[in-house]
Amino acid sequence: MGLFYLPPSLQGWSQGDTGATGATGVTGDTGATGATGVTGATGTRIGTRASGNFGTQTVANDANFSFVNVVVAGLTYTAPGIFTIQEDGIYEIVAIVSAASAQAGPLVINVNVDGSNVVNGVVRGTTVGQQVTAIGLARLVPGTAIQLTNNSGQAITTDSGRITIFRLS
Repeated sequence: MGLFYLPPSLQGWSQGDTGATGATGVTGDTGATGATGVTGATGTRIGTRASGNFGTQTVANDANFSFVNVVVAGLTYTAPGIFTIQEDGIYEIVAIVSAASAQAGPLVINVNVDGSNVVNGVVRGTTVGQQVTAIGLARLVPGTAIQLTNNSGQAITTDSGRITIFRLS
């Protein structure tokens, strides 16, 4: 005898085929709600921005352009032409100025950050009907002042202009 005793009537017995699966039983009651998980970190708000434009104006050399129709979110604007950063981040700054039809060249614009030029645009020679564009990226901190200045070496008259400042991250 081994570990199992099999009566003589069952010796030589073999297992038959598996029968059909029975019907699904009744679903049980819903269990209790689990504990609420830990709240995740607050994401960075993207969308801090400013824009302003202007029409015809004459701007002295080394002077700021003055903007109208200014829209700000997360920045402030103080005339003449000073945008102040309120949130730390990387910003894209785009400035476009169109020369008046009688304006002789050169036409030079600078985007200044706290008084230092960070990006400029230059059109040399005849500027009649031309635009000059300055585009740049900069990491800025609260309190940083941004200005668009005329650095042409002469007063210039414009037909129009625009600046946009957008926080990327």
